Amino acid sequence: MRAQKWLKIVIAWIRPVIVTLLLFVFVIGIIGFIIKWSILIWHPTLFFNDFFSMLDEVFSLLLLYEVLELLRTLSPTRLLDFLMTVLARKFLLVKDDTTMYALTIVFVSLMIVRLFWHHRLMKMPKQ
Repeated sequence: MRAQKWLKIVIAWIRPVIVTLLLFVFVIGIIGFIIKWSILIWHPTLFFNDFFSMLDEVFSLLLLYEVLELLRTLSPTRLLDFLMTVLARKFLLVKDDTTMYALTIVFVSLMIVRLFWHHRLMKMPKQ
């Protein structure tokens, strides 16, 4: 009995704590990104030298946001959005053609599933 009460308290608090921690990491990540890449204001040519590392950091922040939204909504659509963001990151940072073709097929397949899921949810009657 006492263990069940304790478990309910832990479950009630764990999601807000995780969301708060992710939000804190997201804000720190944005601040770090601005500090690191503010040098581009004075030296814009560095953008082309460090394009892939900057792109990687942008996608890292985007993934943190997607995880935050996934925890907030707990929906399959958000999960598919998260997976598609991960694949888009891999797709942009890939170096060889074979991997690019495989990632394209997986990305398009996930997009079709997501569009089907979204279309199906829109057709469901509201209760």
